[in-house]
Amino acid sequence: MKRLFRLLLILGLAAGTWSCADDGTPSVSINGGTDFLSLDHLARSGKITVNAPAPWSVTLAPENYGQDEKPDWLTLSAEEGPAGYSEIDVTFAENPGPARSASLLFSCDGKTLAFTVSQSAGGTGFDAPDYYFYISVGTMPTLYSGLHLLSHDKPSYVSYERASTFDAAEFPDRAFVYPVADPTGHATNEELRAMSEAMKRRILEINAEDPTAVFGLWVDDLRCRLGYDWFVAQGIDSARVKVTMLSDGTATYNNFHNYFGDAATAEQEAANPAELQIVDSGWFAADNGMVDFAVKVQNPNKTVEAIDPVIEVVGKDDSGNVIFDETIETPGVLPDSAYYYSYVAGSTADSSANSTEVVKPATVEFSITTPEGSWEATDQKLADVYAVQDGGATDTQFGAKEFTGTVTASESLDGATQSRVDVVLLDQDGKIEGGYFKIVDTEPGQAADYDIYAVGAPQYASYAVYASPWPEEDAA
Repeated sequence: MKRLFRLLLILGLAAGTWSCADDGTPSVSINGGTDFLSLDHLARSGKITVNAPAPWSVTLAPENYGQDEKPDWLTLSAEEGPAGYSEIDVTFAENPGPARSASLLFSCDGKTLAFTVSQSAGGTGFDAPDYYFYISVGTMPTLYSGLHLLSHDKPSYVSYERASTFDAAEFPDRAFVYPVADPTGHATNEELRAMSEAMKRRILEINAEDPTAVFGLWVDDLRCRLGYDWFVAQGIDSARVKVTMLSDGTATYNNFHNYFGDAATAEQEAANPAELQIVDSGWFAADNGMVDFAVKVQNPNKTVEAIDPVIEVVGKDDSGNVIFDETIETPGVLPDSAYYYSYVAGSTADSSANSTEVVKPATVEFSITTPEGSWEATDQKLADVYAVQDGGATDTQFGAKEFTGTVTASESLDGATQSRVDVVLLDQDGKIEGGYFKIVDTEPGQAADYDIYAVGAPQYASYAVYASPWPEEDAA
């Protein structure tokens, strides 16, 4: 913001003029009519244009220097000129010390006018202001501004909308709180405009009294433009303005969300998506050594789908030796969605070529990765797609569990005409024990029956049924 302020100031300085009015009285107009020029501590130059009905001259006021020397930090390219249009190049040397100022005396046709130039000190911090100005609308920034005002002893000026947020009578004498007609309500638009104009006038009055004064501005992010309007547009160099910007709060969030939120999030996630996460898993080994398992996969991204992620399943024996290491390709995982996948993995024999002994794993590890570049933007979420009606679980004559019910797809995803139904077994703490699945033909809006047989299922406390899309190529 400071760089922008300085750029706007330089552009305004180039347009500055000095002229003689109809009655011959000299007048100066820089950045809209001020009678001063304010720059930062760096070495720089600008122009003052002169339009005069008669020859003119400019000198440094005697109070700026002693009898034997003039200030060496300020140089004028011309000290006099003819009637009509002319220019003065004003050059400032870098200021290594405290702030400084000088008065120029313009004379034209027997009339004289003082014009002040000032240069800020370098390296002034946020504790440097001689005067503070506060402007806020929301309740929280008004409270923060009030607390700050009470933390120092500098002259302060308060502009606000919600008068009921504070009691103006409780402010210290050094603080001027602009009055409103209804101190228990809100300032009107006319009162807000009057406050703003009063602030601008007071800033110019202070500058006339002290050309090197440093200002502190506390403003919320929705009104930060006032930093330019009140100071820079009036000729105050931004180096003399220490801005503290507060969040308005709810309005800030709403504006960001409405103008930037969704598009920014999608663009950022597409460029650098967060990885899929396996947030829960469980497994059990059958008598033949094969492993039935289920995992819960979460896509933390809000706008991008993971295409064809791969689950890696690694089984190890008691000594940490790998018994099996398998990869399983899965369908896409929609954004901000949780998927449940049940599969079978493992080996029916140990790793020795001469042995057929069944070896059950002691541990099974799961991980999931998405191939590079396999992310696509979408506004679909899994929660919007399926409705599952659980029909219960029964024991069959073969010793298996049969889980039945219906699944209804509310819409077709990526051309899928089939759906995957997973029965996930849970322990008493709601953690995954394992699972079974089945592929079911589905049509959008029509309930489809499922029946899933669980052979060799372990003891479980409860179960849950989930559905997800299953593209035809994955079923083949």
